[in-house]
Amino acid sequence: MKPKINWEKIFENLPVKILALTAALLLFLFHRIDILDQKEFTLPVELVLDPGYIPLEYPSLRSKVLLRGPRSSLGSFQADDLQVQADLSAVTSEGPVRVPLTVRRSGLSAELPDVEIIVEPLELLLEMEKKASKILEVQPQLTGTPAAEYEISSVEVLPSKVTALGPRSRIAQLKTALTDKIDIIGLSEEVLRDVKLLTPDPTVSFLTGPSVRVKVGIQARVSLREFSLITPRIVNLSSNLRLIKPPGQVNFILSGPKAQLRASENIKAEPFIDLTSIQEPGVYELPVGMETPEGFSVSGLEPQRLLIYLEGK
Repeated sequence: MKPKINWEKIFENLPVKILALTAALLLFLFHRIDILDQKEFTLPVELVLDPGYIPLEYPSLRSKVLLRGPRSSLGSFQADDLQVQADLSAVTSEGPVRVPLTVRRSGLSAELPDVEIIVEPLELLLEMEKKASKILEVQPQLTGTPAAEYEISSVEVLPSKVTALGPRSRIAQLKTALTDKIDIIGLSEEVLRDVKLLTPDPTVSFLTGPSVRVKVGIQARVSLREFSLITPRIVNLSSNLRLIKPPGQVNFILSGPKAQLRASENIKAEPFIDLTSIQEPGVYELPVGMETPEGFSVSGLEPQRLLIYLEGK
């Protein structure tokens, strides 16, 4: 005989039973939410390349890595424990290629297999070209002008030439290697700086490193003043000799800092004839020397030798 279902017992205190069941379901869901979680990192993509090939264009080489698993396990994951790679080491020809992204674990993350790892995007589409090199002259970029009455005297770069590396078509377009801008506004003395080399795109690098050393010489602007018909001074004349007549006259050009030449009319550059080696009367052709202020120089001295007439006392 089939047992009779006691519906009255089943529906007895039905609201209470429904509330109890609902509470049990909520506790179960809260428990699941508490133990399952997810974590997200944005990481750079490392390209593993054949030495002879390189991508023609770099996409945004960053990927999103999503981790799913127990909260206790996710807490052990750090960004440094994960490495996203695109392995192109088998590519040995030019053209487009698709390569999947893989995630390598290290540290504590390698010991937590209960965590699911999802990487986005799943793959990259890259255009590959042969790697080429080219030796380029380094061209410093100077901006501004030195202080008033000063000028650039020299520009030295070390090294003066660098080797650029990159995709064949990119390297073929390069003529020089430009530096970052060097500001010389208002300077009155030499400047020495390590300056970054500019790259036309991320695929181009420099074999000697990302920077060069640039030395910019700055000096006072040089001006000229002409001196005409100046009689040289006689020095070290022996006490038993005397001049029969004064020596001839000379012309010369004095060059030096423009500001000093302009500021003073009393700057002297004096020609002289040294008679130290002369001990006997006679006629001698001797060189004309010059005494000049510090920081000045003489050019165009004419004549450079004069006749000196001496007699005994």
